[in-house]
Amino acid sequence: MKERLQLTITYTNGNTLTQLVNYVHYEDGVIYYTKDKQTQPSEILSTPMENIKTYDVEKVTCEGWKTIKEAREAKGITRAELARWLGIPKRTLENWDTGVNEPPEWAKKLIIEKIEGRD
Repeated sequence: MKERLQLTITYTNGNTLTQLVNYVHYEDGVIYYTKDKQTQPSEILSTPMENIKTYDVEKVTCEGWKTIKEAREAKGITRAELARWLGIPKRTLENWDTGVNEPPEWAKKLIIEKIEGRD
C-alpha cells in the first residue's frame, strides 16, 4: 500500500481540482505541489491564493495503487511495445515513467487495466 496526499482546490471561478500529489507547501500566498517525488524544483506546480476559494490536503492510502510503469514492467512490456500498442509517442511514456508529467487519473486507470488484461 502506498500513501499519497490528495489535494483538493476549489477556485474562485467554481472549478475544482482534485489530484494525488507527493508534496504540498504553502508560502507567501502560493500553494506549491508536486505530482512526483522526482520532480525538479523548476517543475513544481503552483497556484496563487488569490485564485483559490478553499483548499484541503489529506493523506490517502492507495491499496493496489500502481503506476503505468509498474504495470508495464510486471507484464514484461517495453516502452516501445506499449507506445505502439496504445498509439502514442514513446517519449510520452518516458515522461510518465520519470514523472515529468502524467495522464489524467481516469486514463491511467484504463491503461493499467488494459495492460493487466493483456496475455
